[in-house]
Amino acid sequence: MFVINEYYHIYNRGAHKSPIFLDKIDYQRFLYLLYIANSNKPLHFYILKQSDAFLCERQDQYVDIVAYCLMPNHFHIAVKEIVEGGISRFVHKLCTAYVMYYNFKYDHSGTIFQGPYNAKHVDSDGYLLTFTQLPS
Repeated sequence: MFVINEYYHIYNRGAHKSPIFLDKIDYQRFLYLLYIANSNKPLHFYILKQSDAFLCERQDQYVDIVAYCLMPNHFHIAVKEIVEGGISRFVHKLCTAYVMYYNFKYDHSGTIFQGPYNAKHVDSDGYLLTFTQLPS
């Protein structure tokens, strides 16, 4: 589905257009997960504190993250596939980890997203600029 060295716009929103980020800490956790989910290493949250995770040397990344935009009820991420299957593995780890965090924090169960993530091939610089300059 994805081609190595090509760019893609990945996005998803909350179920029923509900917010997925309820406070500043939720945004910070998602950004933290953007970083640590982009690796073939397992996620060990009980070992790494958020501040320590950014100091770890990272190898075996799934994607290059080019840009992101987090809105209260959805997210957009521009990525470049750098290994076969990287985007799928990255987004699966990212969304699963965020849903687990959200469900624990807010005593919620089940998914918080509307459905599977969406992906669109970035076939022009104009498209990339349009999505990275979304109004806040």
